This record gives sequence, C-alpha cells and structure tokens, in this order.
Amino acid sequence: MITRALLRRARDRIWYLGTEGFPWHLPDRRSPQASQKIKRLGRRLIWKTWSLPIRPLAGLAAIFLWPIRSGTEARRLILASNAEALPINPFWRLWYVALRHNAAPAECAAFGVQRMSISGFDQWLYTREASLVSAHLSSRSVSDLCGDKVRLAEFCLENERMLVVSPLAVFSSGTTLKPFDAGMPPPSDLVAKPIRASQGSGCVLWRHTDGGYATADMQTAVCSKQLPETLRVRSKSDRRTLIVQKMIPTHTALSCLVENGPPVARIVTGRWPDGTVEVIEAMLQKPRAGQWMTHSGPFRLIDPDTGCLVPRKPGPHIFPDLTDDPVFDDLAIPDWQACQDGLISLHRQIPDQAPLIGWDIVFSPEGPVILEANTTLAPYFFQLARQAPAGDGRWCALLSSYLP
Repeated sequence: MITRALLRRARDRIWYLGTEGFPWHLPDRRSPQASQKIKRLGRRLIWKTWSLPIRPLAGLAAIFLWPIRSGTEARRLILASNAEALPINPFWRLWYVALRHNAAPAECAAFGVQRMSISGFDQWLYTREASLVSAHLSSRSVSDLCGDKVRLAEFCLENERMLVVSPLAVFSSGTTLKPFDAGMPPPSDLVAKPIRASQGSGCVLWRHTDGGYATADMQTAVCSKQLPETLRVRSKSDRRTLIVQKMIPTHTALSCLVENGPPVARIVTGRWPDGTVEVIEAMLQKPRAGQWMTHSGPFRLIDPDTGCLVPRKPGPHIFPDLTDDPVFDDLAIPDWQACQDGLISLHRQIPDQAPLIGWDIVFSPEGPVILEANTTLAPYFFQLARQAPAGDGRWCALLSSYLP
C-alpha cells in the first residue's frame, strides 16, 4: 500500500513537470509592471515546491516536457473549441504564446491573448502563478483558518456578522469526532466533504429520500440509521476528516438558477497594507445541467456597487457555454449590501496578513450564508468574463503592494 502511494505520488509529480512551464520567467524580466513582479515570484514559488537536491533535474526535465505537453494541449483545444474566436493559423500562435509565457494553452485561448500584440501578454495573470502568490502572501495562520471548515465556522459564529454553514457531524479516519444530534441525521439533503478540499474534490451529495439517503448519482442508498456508520467507514478508507453540512436552500430571487444544487457566489475581498478592506471582485456561478456543484458551470460577474449581474461582454468567446447563458439576464443579488458589509467586517477582524480572501456564499431565504473561504486565488473567471487582463486592475495592484 505504501509503495503504491509513493508510485502514485511520483507519477503525479512527473505529470506536473509537463504543466509547470519553464523554470524561468521569459518575457521582459526588467519590466517594472506590477504583473511582472507577481510572475517572477510565481516562477520562484513553483520551483521551490521541489526539494533542493532534485530541483536542477526537475528543471531540466521540464525544459523537454513542457513543449510536448503544451503542444498536445494546444492541438486538442484547437480541435474542440469555437473556431470563430480563433485566428487563421491558431495552433502555432497558441503554442508559441503558451511556451513564451509559461501559461496553459487553455488559459491563453480563453483570454484570447494569441490575438493580441506582444505588448499585451504580460498583463494577464495565469492561474498557477497567481494562486501560489496569493497563498504565499497570506500568513500561515490565515491559510490554516480558511482551509479548516470547522475552525472557519467557529470564527464566523464568534463574530456573529453573517450566517455560516456549521458542520452537523465530523468523522476522522474512522472515528466520530462529532456525532449528529440525537445520533440521527436531519431529514434534508446533506453534503459530505473533506475538511480540506479543493475544487469540490471528494464531496458527495446525499439526497434525502423516503427510505433514508441516496447519493446524487443514485449509486449508493442507505437508511437514516446507516448513514453515520457509512460516513465513518468512508473517513477511515479515505484516511481524512469528513464534515457533514446541510444543503442550503436558495433565495426565491435566484430560484431560476437552481439545477441539482444552488448557485454560489465567489466574492473576493482585499485588504491593503494600510488596513483598508474592500470587495475586489465578485461573481455568481450556477451548476451545469445534471450537476450539483458549480465549479465548472456558467457564471456572471456581480457589480460590487449595485449587486446586479453584469451583462456579458459582446464578441466571440472561446467558451461561450460559460458566459452566454441568458438565465442570468436582469438578475440582482438579494441582500447584497448586508453580504458585502459582513464579509468586509470579517476580513478586517482577521489579525494576521491576508491580502485576498475568496468567500463562497449561498443566498438563502434567511440571508447570505458562508460556505467556505480560500486564500489560494486566481482571477481566471474574472479575466475570462471581461476579456481583459487583471494586470492593470486592483487585483494585481493589491498583491504587488505587498511585494518589495
């Protein structure tokens, strides 16, 4: 078992070598632009994930693997994407841009950077670099707080500024740390998720039925008395801590966006070095048809000043299915001002350094409810919606204000 885990870890690390880019920052190293500072730091942080003795070998391997992986991805993307949004000879242009700027071809194509002049490339923030820099600039205590859903719920409840999804039960490596009240789960849809999860990994939706509970894919069904034991056994087999939360109902103003799960807002608050806190970006995302999680679903930006959804920018998009959904038209976020004020207050009360925090919010009939918070952030969706780089906006300016 240990050998298999080590082999799997080695395989994953080798796979990453073909996706991390070159070990160096290529374009315009001497540029004073704020985005350049973030890119340079991002490159350093990427290669610091490798231990010092094997770092030279990893860099040498990446020099050969990165062109192969990026070329393969560029070719696959060209064959599957919206041809009207691409230039006449898209493959070579897309591959060149990805190689030069150490960016995944999918992101380059999504932003349309292969259609721009060479001077426009460096303003775009790419996910791998931007997310590492965001996490690096946050204090370890803040990252631990946001990464631990139980501690985050306790922090929010202590400050009593907003509603938060509290864990109904907690199971860790085969041990019940917190049982359900009266030993029985409530008669409602439940979500079981790892206490530290990324992009919905390991999350399971349990639908409440007449006879008990069934997973969203209907592959597993148990009675109410069996669910706690089922979750305990799963935590033991997965060797991690699972928390169970209630599925939050959606406010009637957003009921048209409900699929198998509620729409979720990602609201990014930023704290400047002088202590000022403001909403930097915000968006609302709904699940794709047939899914209950929102991570890859259609979305629209939210205007922080009004709480209204921003109309889609006209013009060809590489991924129109993410930005063209008319169901978002003419919608406004309920209780927006209360939500914005509450998140700003919570961010302000965090004592340690936290430049950016991304809050996942569900708007329920009782008001905004905090699902979780993140410090590992990148402006991918915000750049995609605007078809404009974050390098000349407040996201980049805030991060660079913490850099020498």
